[in-house]
Amino acid sequence: MSKITLIIGGIRSGKSHFAEKKTLEWATNPIYIATGIPFDKEMEERVAIHKKRRKNDFETIEEPLDVNSVLQNIHHRTILIDCMTLNISNRLLRNENNDLAFHIADLDNYLHTMISIIRTNNLRVFFVSNEVGTSPVSINRLGRFFQDLQGRLNCIIASASDEVYMLECGIPRLLKKKSNRPFKLSAPSYVLPSDYISNVVYLQDKVDDIQLLLFDSTADDPLFKDETFFTLQYLMNGSGFTFSAHMSAMPASDNDFEIKINEFSRIIEKLLTLNVTHYTVHYDLPVIDNDSQYPIVKKKYDALCINFITCLKEKFPTIDLNLENVKTKLSALDDVVKACTISYCADIGHYLLQGFNLQDISERLDTISVIHLHGLKETGNGIKDHEAFTGNLEVFCILEKFTGVVTIENYHTESLKKSISYIDLYF
Repeated sequence: MSKITLIIGGIRSGKSHFAEKKTLEWATNPIYIATGIPFDKEMEERVAIHKKRRKNDFETIEEPLDVNSVLQNIHHRTILIDCMTLNISNRLLRNENNDLAFHIADLDNYLHTMISIIRTNNLRVFFVSNEVGTSPVSINRLGRFFQDLQGRLNCIIASASDEVYMLECGIPRLLKKKSNRPFKLSAPSYVLPSDYISNVVYLQDKVDDIQLLLFDSTADDPLFKDETFFTLQYLMNGSGFTFSAHMSAMPASDNDFEIKINEFSRIIEKLLTLNVTHYTVHYDLPVIDNDSQYPIVKKKYDALCINFITCLKEKFPTIDLNLENVKTKLSALDDVVKACTISYCADIGHYLLQGFNLQDISERLDTISVIHLHGLKETGNGIKDHEAFTGNLEVFCILEKFTGVVTIENYHTESLKKSISYIDLYF
């Protein structure tokens, strides 16, 4: 997914250092396009300082005049261009005898072509540029031309940017942030230690969807009171978010089949008035100690799941069901998903916890409608699950291509805020 970030600041404001750090957060081998020309000893020293700081973290390409000639041959990469000020200075000096109208037309064509290449080639580009808006007007013609072009460049790139940062004294200030999430963001209905309505009121302006937690729902669940339903409908209609539902586990055996069918049916019947978008159900394959018994136990459990889902779909033909992995890979769910023509709910948190290869999820992305996301935390007693998600490049690459619902499975406001902030930082 292409993205443009502009980082501006005055001389020695720390913009280059911040840009390098920012770029390395989102790529392991980004490209560094250097636009400076080491025309004297002082410039050679400055270039050497930059190279020393970058170490071998970047793949460096030097291009002082035509950055577009480099960009047009690169696809699906992260790039830092440092800096656009030197780039337009080099272009200005190449044609310094031309009038201002020529330079403005040349700059406009150059930048609009650059932005088009970035979008077409799916590039994530970080621009470094100088802010000259607070400088006095130059006393010479070429200096005034430079100020005109530098200000125009900043405005054009800022307008096309998804993010704009201003650096002052090494401190970044976010001037613009545009979300490019291709998916809907969801959160569970329990992030506050309170009732459904309090949680929905808190979440309604933070997410696109609210997942109603119904793991242990009973007939006297406060959710099913008329006054609760009327309030939830009112909030939903006023804010534009949707509701989804996380159901309890499917039957573990034939003995509780009818009980589970009745339980699910009662809940779904009640939720019809809330226009629930989808229902998530766990695939809880029984623990199998004997490997030789695995195919037999799995076949029996799959048949039970298929029968259960088929019965539900016959009673409620319009509902959207998805099946979630718990302790297994998504591949274990394949037979049930295919037989019932439903979708997957991929719990990436479970994948990370169990050390599974995320390629399994990438290969099924077209048939995944929901992703559950949560982070992990090392503790003295092992790894703690359902913590704040604090970024993962491989996960972000999956989310870039995902257009369904991403549910952040955090059950505390601070964890949820942190997870959303990291997602927003990337998108």
